[in-house]
Amino acid sequence: MTTIILHECKYVPDLWINLFSITKSLQHQWKLSSEGVHIVLTKGQSKIKFDHIMKTENGFVEYVKMSSACDLGNAAIQTKNGIDINEFHKQMGHINEEALKQTARLYNIRLIGVFNTCYECSISKIKQRNVKQVTGNKSMISGERLFIDSSSIDTVSYGGAKYWLLVVDDYSDYCFSIFLKAKSEIPESIIKLVKILKNKNKFNTNHIVKTIRCDDAGENKKLKELSDLEGLGIQYEFTGPGSPQFNGRVERKFATLFARVRSMLNGAKLPMTIRKRLWAEAAKTATNIENILVSYNKPKASFNVFYKTDEVGPRPLKPFGDIAIVEYNQTRKIRAKLADRGRAGIYLGIADDHSAEVHRFLNLDTNHIVLSRDVIWLNKNYGDWKGITVNNIIETNNNYFKDNEDSEEEDIHWMKDNNIIEQNDDEDQQEEEEDVNNEVYYDTNVESENSHESSESSEGSEESIQPNASNTRLLVAMR
Repeated sequence: MTTIILHECKYVPDLWINLFSITKSLQHQWKLSSEGVHIVLTKGQSKIKFDHIMKTENGFVEYVKMSSACDLGNAAIQTKNGIDINEFHKQMGHINEEALKQTARLYNIRLIGVFNTCYECSISKIKQRNVKQVTGNKSMISGERLFIDSSSIDTVSYGGAKYWLLVVDDYSDYCFSIFLKAKSEIPESIIKLVKILKNKNKFNTNHIVKTIRCDDAGENKKLKELSDLEGLGIQYEFTGPGSPQFNGRVERKFATLFARVRSMLNGAKLPMTIRKRLWAEAAKTATNIENILVSYNKPKASFNVFYKTDEVGPRPLKPFGDIAIVEYNQTRKIRAKLADRGRAGIYLGIADDHSAEVHRFLNLDTNHIVLSRDVIWLNKNYGDWKGITVNNIIETNNNYFKDNEDSEEEDIHWMKDNNIIEQNDDEDQQEEEEDVNNEVYYDTNVESENSHESSESSEGSEESIQPNASNTRLLVAMR
């Protein structure tokens, strides 16, 4: 169906037929031709064919059926001065103000009055206010402003961690990953980090934390209370509930690191029994790697910017999940002469606060994390060492999920059996109840799409308006 706009014509609401002037159309660059006895007008890609015949006493006249896009003419003549813009807004299906004015201009409709906030639009189109991706008052000093957030993991790590606390420095983008057994450990962990940063490190630099941005969870409120008691002079920027975008810096960093953690675990070809308990070690290594990376937007590594040094940051010696034979130092004095001197371990990454030669390994006999510098590399990841294929991993993982439907209860028993926790079963429930009691509910700032919704504007051309099937009229060609 072709869309046309009639210019310089009179509109009679109750008239069922309109006269079409071919001469006038030729003046507007339409071309006249015929297909048999039918008159055809063309202009660019548009084509009007008078394909219906109405017989008369001495011959016939040709016509074409047309449908009004909407009865805009009726709306326009409701008053001699024009139509109220708010009434026209309702008639046009509650479109936004910009599209409403463009449409009225196209149909030569004069709008009067002031466009008011529409109640129906407000309750149906309300949305959260846009949040800037970049903080307006970015710090220019390392360690002065920190972003913090935590994430819970569904499985307890080999070290007993259930929560991942991530801290990102505003200026350098340097990251700290802290792994916790409970959310209640967050306040003390942050206070400890702040005090460590305040003291001079091996690079002879120190950092004074002045601002911390975090959500308004109960543990962060306790953090503020504790820091005030300590007299640290830290200003807190709490984000509102349901607005993680306001702490988007650390949220995006979490997404980046989680993706790397999954890739590292996949690359090691670990079965689910080991994979789900090595997440903290993979996260620690992913954080260390993130701090030494450079890119087009970050030409200098975060490690060098934060510590103001040109020294190369610590790098992993081998890919995460590689197998090595590690010397069994703990039994050096009491081992038998025929006992093996080494044991197989999974490489996890560098060791904190040690020389670059000391690395972390998972002892496959005890499932404990050990440190060692005496290593023989097998140059195989765990999956290749065990002869595990992709199909083996899928089958093993499926059996794991089938046999471990109640993973939370299993985690608690596992922690107790390994003396990782000594807390009562009711402690977690009490902690959750405290969080609920500390929650604050309030409305977030919102705005309506009604006055700010973007829309493609309509152009005043013959092809711009899509017709509606209602109000069918006949357009008769006059030679």
